[in-house]
Amino acid sequence: MENCPANPFDFVNPISDSRFFAGRRNELAEAEYYLKLATHQRPVHCAVTGRRAAGKTSFLNLLQKKAEEIGILAARVDLTPDAVESELNFFLNVFEAVLSAGQARHVLYSNFFDKFYLAFRQAVDMLAPPCSFDLLPLVFPFQYAFAKARGNDRAPVSQPVLACDLKQILLEARRHEVPAIVLLFDESDLFADNPNLLSKLRNLFTQVPGYMLVFSGTLKMFPLINDRFSPIVRQFRRIELRPFETEQETLECILEPLVVYGQAEKFDLSVLPEIHSITGGEPYEIRLICHFMYKHFQEKGLASISLSHEVLEDVFAQLERLHSDERERFLRSIRGLPSASLNMLQKLAISSPLSLIEMANGRGESAAHDRSLALQQLITSAQDLAERSLITLDGKRVLAVFNHDGFDRVYLKFLLRARLEEEH
Repeated sequence: MENCPANPFDFVNPISDSRFFAGRRNELAEAEYYLKLATHQRPVHCAVTGRRAAGKTSFLNLLQKKAEEIGILAARVDLTPDAVESELNFFLNVFEAVLSAGQARHVLYSNFFDKFYLAFRQAVDMLAPPCSFDLLPLVFPFQYAFAKARGNDRAPVSQPVLACDLKQILLEARRHEVPAIVLLFDESDLFADNPNLLSKLRNLFTQVPGYMLVFSGTLKMFPLINDRFSPIVRQFRRIELRPFETEQETLECILEPLVVYGQAEKFDLSVLPEIHSITGGEPYEIRLICHFMYKHFQEKGLASISLSHEVLEDVFAQLERLHSDERERFLRSIRGLPSASLNMLQKLAISSPLSLIEMANGRGESAAHDRSLALQQLITSAQDLAERSLITLDGKRVLAVFNHDGFDRVYLKFLLRARLEEEH
């Protein structure tokens, strides 16, 4: 067994160490360009999009570090359903993120930050703002405290108040040679629950330059941003995190963490095509498989880090353990599917819904894989899936696919692989 207790492939937590971040150089370089631009002119906002488990949170982690290296104050706002429930809650999260980042960098009210922050917390936590405005030179905490004290949780927040406060914070940051502030919003799909917040942000940061906005979410987020920011959508730059298209990109994703541990030469290059094929170039799936490849390498004292049937069995067992109670109905539904139905469901999960006739005739994204299936076989499989509420059918047209995410796609892939191995 190699004398290396740690595993370089963490499939549970987003990446925060740039040494383990690989395969997104072009996207990161583009985002970094706009960060640097924000230090000299009106910022261009960014929307980072990708499927679930595409590495968006890891990308934001690295972008936050890049901003700090450039000298920009980076404030992270991790959205939750509660945070977008009302304007009061949302902008409280924004102010807390900015002030916490400023405290960590010692660039906001450094001469009396402790007293200032204590007054801020007193206002928002105890709903008892200080009598002296000199101690808390922001108006929003007062407005928040007064509204909450009166039980008016959904009180609108004055845009002039927000603009005044944010300008004041930016001036204070610039006194400490911080040229701009970037707000990094993770889980931005949640804006769909309260789209008016995006309108508020649009109007607010049209008036207050010096702030760069970065939204991170799935592909369905961008139409919402387009709708609410349509008057100034040209100020947005979309950065899409796609699966790695080439084996070389997948190889970089595998080797860079191994380089940190001095184990890159141990990787069995002959299994690269299969890893790329199994994972479809999805970063999460690559790390998941490589985690168990490395685990076998450690525990069994193998000569190389390679792929085997035992590794894939461990991956599948891990996917079984990871499922939540909410997924139990979905898992029960697909475990009993024949391989033909599983194959059809997997294809629909990674491409746009198609008509069964299109699939049988060999058209559409997944058509090349389905040419051997007769229309009647497809209809039988589709009816089976519809009876299990996994898809919705209108005649021979698939109207909707189950609400899948990264876990479900990976689970489907490995369940189908195991089923086919059993049958052969």
